[in-house]
Parts: sequence; structure tokens; C-alpha cells
Amino acid sequence: MTHDLATPVALEVWKDPQGFAITHHVRDTAWVYFQCWDAPGLPADFIGCLQFDRVWHISARRYRPLKGYPNVAPTEDHSYYLWVKNSRLIKTLKSKRSAHDPDWEQYDPVDYQHYIVESHDFYTQIVAGSVSFSRIEKEMARPFFQLWETI
Repeated sequence: MTHDLATPVALEVWKDPQGFAITHHVRDTAWVYFQCWDAPGLPADFIGCLQFDRVWHISARRYRPLKGYPNVAPTEDHSYYLWVKNSRLIKTLKSKRSAHDPDWEQYDPVDYQHYIVESHDFYTQIVAGSVSFSRIEKEMARPFFQLWETI
């Protein structure tokens, strides 16, 4: 079985492939906000948000020599996030946690999944119990647009 194969999960919007994502993480919830396009190169007046619940792990990595996550299944979709099957990251996290607390799965029975959101020069890895998508319209997205204008 192939380890760490990432399967693209199509988004309902066209995520700006050159945009920077904004991540926000509080307790066991994380949000990844990203700019969207109406058409190639034409910015939309709304943004996309992926909300991750029951978060166990979150990290960001600069691509370094890569141009994205290295092991992605082919797709025709132009906008997606990634779901990693047979994740070595989850296996490592479970092993480390079990070494300190062998019974942890009795009180934390979440079926954790490994997700990746790619943005301009980084990808964010999130291990969480679930993910959902929402669209944030112009007025509510204003603070994010202002932040993107400064970077």
C-alpha cells in the first residue's frame, strides 16, 4: 500500500493558486482562509474557508525544492485541498501519544484524517476529525482582504 498518497478533494470555488492562505487556530479548531477567482486571474469578491474540527496537529511547511506536496494523485480539478491516505504522519503521532498514554484512544475515539492546504510557497498540514467548507462574502471578508493587501 502506498504511504502518504494525497487525493485531491474538489472545492466549490476557484482557489487562487498563487495566493497566500491565512491560518487561524484556536483550541481544537483551525480555519484556513484563501482568496478566490471568478475566472482565471480575476479576483472574486468573496473568500473561501476550510474549517477543521477536532484538530490534533497543525503545521506549515515551506516547499523548499518542491512545488507542492510531493505525492498527489492526478486530478482534472483546478481547485482542491488534499486528503492524505495511509498517512505516516498520523501513524507517528499515534505512536508517540501511545508511548505516553497507552489508553488514549478510549477517551479520544476520533477517526483522525490528514489534510493539506497548499498556498503560494507553503503547504499547511492538519490532522483533524473533520473538515467543512464555507464561502465568506465581501463585507465579512474585508479584514482578510486588508491583510492580504499588506503582504
